[in-house]
Amino acid sequence: MQQTSVVMRLRWCREQGGDSVAMEQIGLRDIPPQVFEFVTVKEADFSGNQLRHLTPEIHYLHNLRRLDLSQNQLLDLCHEIGELVNLIQLNLSYNHLEGLPESIGCLSCLRTLDLSRNDLVDLPLGIGGLINLRDVDFSTNQLVTMPETIGALTSLTKLNLMENKLKTVPPDIGSLTSVTDLTLQ
Repeated sequence: MQQTSVVMRLRWCREQGGDSVAMEQIGLRDIPPQVFEFVTVKEADFSGNQLRHLTPEIHYLHNLRRLDLSQNQLLDLCHEIGELVNLIQLNLSYNHLEGLPESIGCLSCLRTLDLSRNDLVDLPLGIGGLINLRDVDFSTNQLVTMPETIGALTSLTKLNLMENKLKTVPPDIGSLTSVTDLTLQ
């Protein structure tokens, strides 16, 4: 059943011009290798599946602007996520991520990042490389501290840190003068 559903969805994507791949809620355990043939795809939705790992082949989708991997069982992200330099929106909410690769900081076009409802304990220093980030949701994680590089996110307007284990807020957050929506509790 899953294979038939994958083939049908990929056929539909091709018929629609190949700009979007919609593979949500079909029980995927891995991203089908055929998806990586869609090198011109700009949007991909793999939400609501059973993905545990993101395969390094994700870098073939270097034209992606929006990627939804929410509501999976992701434990980690591969380093190659940092090669998706055209991403403007990344949804990783409702997974089991405990950390992020340093390469996440290479996503300098990223404007929206949702990492809510994971198991993140800390964030890499590379997070400071997300210079165009405007909206970030780190809520409902296990964050104890924030990296000093958070202060480099000067385009940030919305920062959600609700339901974490933060004891103090880093002074670098004071550098975020564009923030109009800060949620700490």
